[in-house]
Amino acid sequence: ISYVAFLVIFSYMLLYELTHAIKPLEYVVIGWMVTLLLEEIKQATMSGISFSTYISDSWNKLDCIAVGLFTLGFILRMISLISDVQSDEPGYDVILTSEFFIIARICYAFSLFAYYIRLMYIFSFHIALGPKLIMIGKMVINDLVPFMVILLVFVLGYGVAAQSIAYPTGLYTPEIDYNKTFPPRMSQMEVLVNFLTKSYFQMFGEFSLETVQARDDGCKNDGQCPHWTATWLVPVMLGVYVLLTNILMFNLLIAMFSSTYELINQFSALHWNYQRYSMIKEYIERSPLAPPLIFIWHAYQLGFYIQLRYNGLRRSDLYDPLKIKYIDNVKKERELIKWEHMKAMDYLRNGQEAQQKSRGGRGDSKSIIVRTSGPQPAAGGGQSMFPSAAMDMAKQMTDATSGIGMELEK
Repeated sequence: ISYVAFLVIFSYMLLYELTHAIKPLEYVVIGWMVTLLLEEIKQATMSGISFSTYISDSWNKLDCIAVGLFTLGFILRMISLISDVQSDEPGYDVILTSEFFIIARICYAFSLFAYYIRLMYIFSFHIALGPKLIMIGKMVINDLVPFMVILLVFVLGYGVAAQSIAYPTGLYTPEIDYNKTFPPRMSQMEVLVNFLTKSYFQMFGEFSLETVQARDDGCKNDGQCPHWTATWLVPVMLGVYVLLTNILMFNLLIAMFSSTYELINQFSALHWNYQRYSMIKEYIERSPLAPPLIFIWHAYQLGFYIQLRYNGLRRSDLYDPLKIKYIDNVKKERELIKWEHMKAMDYLRNGQEAQQKSRGGRGDSKSIIVRTSGPQPAAGGGQSMFPSAAMDMAKQMTDATSGIGMELEK
């Protein structure tokens, strides 16, 4: 609820209250952002993990981007405010013309967008929506990025070819043969933007055939009509381009997405359990007070940390609801070790059963005896179907169970 309230206040401030002078609502947003910044610093430095582990999490990266964009926007906004302190008006001219203020508003907008994306993190707690976030992440990283690399080749190839045919030397008009005057040329940036935007949006059906075939009256008025060869050649190129991108490439992308969906959907419960555990673990370490009251909790945490260091204790010595310790209860500790031993043996037994099933019907194979030294290959049964990584994991598990068995013997 607190996070949704923050998004509502930030959105209203950005849409209506972001003027030359800082208004009270913007002070609220700035204070709220300071609390979020302190929370991220606390999570990166005092959660018991390294900074590389912290930054490897995608949600933490998104938090850093959002806070960084807002900080940059605030700095540019203050520069604009200081440079125009003599203005007594609301400063509408500054809002619309000041480069620093324009860039600051853009930074604010992208920061708000990042925080809206961050709102999806709470969906991790839902058993139906949580795995969908995993699917989106895998589709973007494993499917969409390689697809965009291939698609970029088609976009650049068609865009450059069509632009060079339609507008040789930057601009061309049919009237050049009659009045012997040259029309204004496109700049290099205009040429780049023109062929990129056209080739990109033509994939989605924005063909602009009137402009390509010089049937638009506007091009004749401003002298920016395409060359006559483009009126019949570029539409042919466009047809082949749309066939390759809109039909072939996009259907390939849909097939890749479907494969990723089926792969993750098979283990949706496993993904959801892991997400739920990570979310609970994170919020256990967070403040019970919502921003902006989180300042009180940070002050309390600082005093508690100073007292902890003064008494020579560590954070690991404190109570952790996700860690069970039976230091003073030997019976409970032995029961826990026995339970771990049973679960480890169940894991190894299930792995061996899956191995035997995968080799069924491919010749005679003898039963496999699992010893504490590690899984042994079957005699006469060929090579194991387990990958080497799985065999290493099984060996580590048997070593662990061997150690647990020694503890039980004690």
